[in-house]
Formats: sequence, C-alpha cells, structure tokens
Amino acid sequence: RTALAETAAGCDDGSVGRTPTARKRAPSDTDGTWRTVRFEVPASIGGRHVDLVAEFLGWTPFALDRDADGSFSAAVRLRCGETWGYHFLLDGETPIADSTAQHSGQLRDGTTVSLLQT
Repeated sequence: RTALAETAAGCDDGSVGRTPTARKRAPSDTDGTWRTVRFEVPASIGGRHVDLVAEFLGWTPFALDRDADGSFSAAVRLRCGETWGYHFLLDGETPIADSTAQHSGQLRDGTTVSLLQT
C-alpha cells in the first residue's frame, strides 16, 4: 500500500505551467503558486529501491530516499492548478499505482497511473 501525504494546504490561484521543480527533503511551504507534496511508500512494499515516475518529471524515474524506518519518500514542489499523473516503480521493474489516490487513469501502454490535483 502506498500513500501520498500533502504537506501544504491548497493553492490560492489557478496558475498553470509545466515548470515544476523536484527536490528531495523540501520544507513544507506554499506561496499560492507552488505546493510542496510529499510522496511516501511504506517499508512493507518490500523493495530495495523505489522510484517516482511522473508526468511532472517527464516520466523519468526519480529515486525516493530510503528513510530510517525503511519507508521511501521525497518532497516535490509542484505548480498549483494542475493535474499530474504518476506511479511508483519498485526495484526498477514493477509499476505500482498509489492505492490511496482518489483518481487514476491509464497511459497508452496500459500502465495505471494515479492522478494528483494541486
């Protein structure tokens, strides 16, 4: 089971754009244009490493940090007013959708992705 924890409350505008920045261990912040979202995968997933694969990263895998408790996580700043597709990749092979996401979709290759609205 995976989890997405939103560490900053809503955005105050509908700004659009495809110029998000990804950074690990970002502080919780919001300035109305950007929102920090924390992606988390529990240790019980059982993998050696987990990547975040997302539309806002150009579908390029981004390694999540392994935390002291064995879980995996990263905080990413995203532009407000967007809907983003993403999934996790276990050990570089197995795509895993976020089971806690409220919405999902499918890529052309059939991969199920979770959808996040900022």
